[in-house]
Amino acid sequence: MVSKTKAQKEEGTIYISGADDYYDAPEITAEILNNHSRNYYGRSMSERLQKMIFTGTPDYTVFNGNAEVEDEVGEDIAQMAIHIDIPTRMKQAWFDTFWFGLAIFNPVSSWIGNQFTYTELRRLPPKSFAYAPSDMTEIYSNILQGVVLNSKREIDYYQTVDEYAEPVKLNADNLFVVKDPSHPELAGQPTILPLVPIITMLDYTWHTQMQKLHRVGAPIMFMKITNPGGDDVDYARKILQNWGKNTAFVLRENMEVINLNLQDNSSALETEERLAKLVVDYFSPTSMVSKTGSLISGSSAGEVELFRSYIIGIHDWLERGFEPLLQNYLDQNGYEDYTVKIDIPAPDTDRSDVELKQAEAGWRTRALTINEIREKLGMPELSEDALEELKAGYDSIPPAEFKTGDPLGDKMEDDILKAEDELDRSLFDIIRKRQEE
Repeated sequence: MVSKTKAQKEEGTIYISGADDYYDAPEITAEILNNHSRNYYGRSMSERLQKMIFTGTPDYTVFNGNAEVEDEVGEDIAQMAIHIDIPTRMKQAWFDTFWFGLAIFNPVSSWIGNQFTYTELRRLPPKSFAYAPSDMTEIYSNILQGVVLNSKREIDYYQTVDEYAEPVKLNADNLFVVKDPSHPELAGQPTILPLVPIITMLDYTWHTQMQKLHRVGAPIMFMKITNPGGDDVDYARKILQNWGKNTAFVLRENMEVINLNLQDNSSALETEERLAKLVVDYFSPTSMVSKTGSLISGSSAGEVELFRSYIIGIHDWLERGFEPLLQNYLDQNGYEDYTVKIDIPAPDTDRSDVELKQAEAGWRTRALTINEIREKLGMPELSEDALEELKAGYDSIPPAEFKTGDPLGDKMEDDILKAEDELDRSLFDIIRKRQEE
């Protein structure tokens, strides 16, 4: 017969902490991307890029079969583009591909008499294509799981209208999609995708910094409990959870408060700054320009041209993405062999400094004619008579004389060269100010 043992009591020492926060990288889903598109780091970056990418209204040019411009047809397309607001849809297409990898639209069309026209271009939120039907066995995109291939290897689109309902299959013939062709995936790839962990860490780092500020005033504490019994653990947790300047608790005999004596420092803020710089550098092609010359030769003009090329590259796939929509308008209306070209204006670059330097170098080296120099200065071309008159004016100014080898003459030469340099700089400053005006 087994003898009964005495009931065992709690024995030993345990520690309870009020801190339970840690970083855990989440799975990247459409929901995560949608949330990041609204937070400070993601939203501010995408809005700044969008303002630099879209600086003007697109132009629409129609060519006939002989590659001749058809102004009247082009004007018809431009008016229709205004009616269905293609400039805004282009911005939305860029935003959707930036965050989700694919932009999905529903073009609404009708026949007015004998003319085909678009009456509306509806944007369908990419987030609504985040879920595939429950019986779908193969997923082609972790982000937009509702974009799939059917048994005929055709693309189907399933949209979730109600989060508690099964996704609804849309008629693909009524849809128009745009994506960056450099990403061959079925549903594209979000431009922001490589930076999602960084943005998540930025959120966590900022949250950690706020916690640190709080904990310096109300520090993290541990409660040491010796031989805990009864509700000792629950009581200790209650103390830690409600600790503050306006609360007071009586410690039991077996309890002791352990304070970590944390001091505030800037490590979290420094981490936040470095992470934020990673986000900026990722989207800035000018980060390839080295001021010290180790990569692409560094200069502000080089940075501007590089960034301009980056923007033109985005314009290229957006233009080619929307051109089939307008091409269908031409085809439906019987414009045989006609083609349409969309042109999103590229940002203007200020080349005044470059032109001024070229004009100055042309003058000093005599490598440019006077009229070529005037062209770079933005001045009209002079006739032969005007050029002779200008030349005569210069010839009437006697050159300064000095003896070579004479210290005084050498000093005079230096003074003259300095004076000429100052005069040249003054003239070019005047020209620059006039150009700015």
